[in-house]
Amino acid sequence: MVYARRVDGRTLTLAVSGLLWESSLVMIDQETQSLWSHLLGEAMQGPLQGKKLDVFPSSMTDWRAWRSRYPDSTVMLMSKTTNEYRRGVHLNELPLPTLPLPDALIIGLANDSAAKCWRFDDLRVELAINDRFGDVEVLVVFDSESGTASVFGRQVDGGMHTFRFEDNKLIDDQSQSVWDPVTGVADSGVHEGRQLSKLPGIVSLKPAWFTFHPDSTTWAPSN
Repeated sequence: MVYARRVDGRTLTLAVSGLLWESSLVMIDQETQSLWSHLLGEAMQGPLQGKKLDVFPSSMTDWRAWRSRYPDSTVMLMSKTTNEYRRGVHLNELPLPTLPLPDALIIGLANDSAAKCWRFDDLRVELAINDRFGDVEVLVVFDSESGTASVFGRQVDGGMHTFRFEDNKLIDDQSQSVWDPVTGVADSGVHEGRQLSKLPGIVSLKPAWFTFHPDSTTWAPSN
């Protein structure tokens, strides 16, 4: 997740608190010592309790996919603050394999009144899902090459579009334009150069998502 750091006109400096809440990372801001849920972007304790950080749409992808699309991208270089370990600190406490399997991952959308998620194992089969979240018509798409899941709005130039994969290309049914599944930019066709509106989809482990969004719905194939 990527959040804006300004709250009530003040820029916050956030760090890892060293605490866990519901087995999830807790952040702390240096200015007020408020504790923040990293998954909700909400202050759970302290002077800013109840305040929420604005979330930016972002992508969890691999370096090859990112660099090929954004060759002039800058990269954040962080100072080294930890030692390197050859074995995971909690390795003996976790069942193997320790890496999350595709069916353990989801991408979800949430607002103050609802939440919905789409499973990676479904996305790997469907590749493109035309769906709806609240009042918003959405496209949930999966790029098999990089393992990137994204959520976009389906409106283009005022018209609603539906999408499908054909010959490994993301195509809209209305104009037959070809779209990049990672960036949402039309590479060719009537809409060449246009970009779908990217929504702040959150990639999460399924148990964590339902811990924080217990009333979330889950997309399921119709047959």
